[in-house]
Amino acid sequence: MRKHIYDTVNKNNVIRSMAAALSTWHQAAENDRKDELWIPLWVYACSCIDALATLAYPTVQSARKRIVTYVSQNFPDLRSGIGAKKFYDKMRCRAIHSASVSKPFLLERGKATDPYLRQDSGYPNRDLFNLTRFLDDLQNHLQGLQSVTPVPPHWTGPTSFPTPPASGEV
Repeated sequence: MRKHIYDTVNKNNVIRSMAAALSTWHQAAENDRKDELWIPLWVYACSCIDALATLAYPTVQSARKRIVTYVSQNFPDLRSGIGAKKFYDKMRCRAIHSASVSKPFLLERGKATDPYLRQDSGYPNRDLFNLTRFLDDLQNHLQGLQSVTPVPPHWTGPTSFPTPPASGEV
């Protein structure tokens, strides 16, 4: 009997697995006294956004277009707090490629109810990005996707999403 076969064709399984991993990792990071899990959790959360954008817009060739569209459509507070394009260019790309963020940003463990960005006099010319808010919003989004009507096995993206913008719009 094969125990470790994962049905990645069933997108509902993929979303459920992402939500479970994110939740487990987030709880572990909250309890980590050495603060060693937050950067890998940040990278994982950004890869979840990548995967969700690809699931939603599988025919869009540009990763930037897919992710900017997905963030714009599904994370309105993130879009208004930092901007979908800036999130992609300054946050997501650095997370995926170098496990960091670009200047002027720093990651901060804030409260889920705090805004996405804030300034602090201890860090002049830097914007503190609320990682806790981002993780909570992503977890809520994943839970919302799971509560939608059952997803057919050959799902190519949430049916409630509009079609991606034309090539010059993003």
